[in-house]
Amino acid sequence: MSREPASAPPIYSPLENNPQMREIVVLFVRELPEHIDALRRASGPTPDPETAQRVAHQLRGVAAAYGFEELGEIAAGVEDQLVARERSGGDAEPLAGIVAPLVDYCARIRVSDASEAA
Repeated sequence: MSREPASAPPIYSPLENNPQMREIVVLFVRELPEHIDALRRASGPTPDPETAQRVAHQLRGVAAAYGFEELGEIAAGVEDQLVARERSGGDAEPLAGIVAPLVDYCARIRVSDASEAA
């Protein structure tokens, strides 16, 4: 399980300064904690791989539209691992270990102060 160091730098969308995109990028970033919480709950004491897979799929599908291509790639990898885990009977790797890179990356995503004020 690869975890980002605590001092990993924040991640910003190159689209946040685009006047036509700013509002929706800010909204996307503000909603990320809900996705993080869903992933954490899904990988907790009562595993819910379906929810984890759904959240990863959603992030995979929308990340690039908000300027977060790498997030989309990470979400795609997590979704693929969850599908493979399901096909293998569900016990190949702990769910928390699979979703951790996605949770860690999402937790680093920010908008600049100027974008939030807009």
